[in-house]
Amino acid sequence: MIMPNLTPRSVAAKYEIYPGKKAPSIDVRTEVQRVRDLIDAAERTMGTGPGHSPRACLS
Repeated sequence: MIMPNLTPRSVAAKYEIYPGKKAPSIDVRTEVQRVRDLIDAAERTMGTGPGHSPRACLS
């Protein structure tokens, strides 16, 4: 699972999870392309489903 940080820089400080850890100063389009490149390099495909476990829907 890849979880890129796509929080807009203008509000990133409000959502800081790890104090002192700076978010990358890459724009969203660059980060999305970087993730796509990682997926392609791993010869995988990007999921398009809802992302939850099918069993989670049975409870």
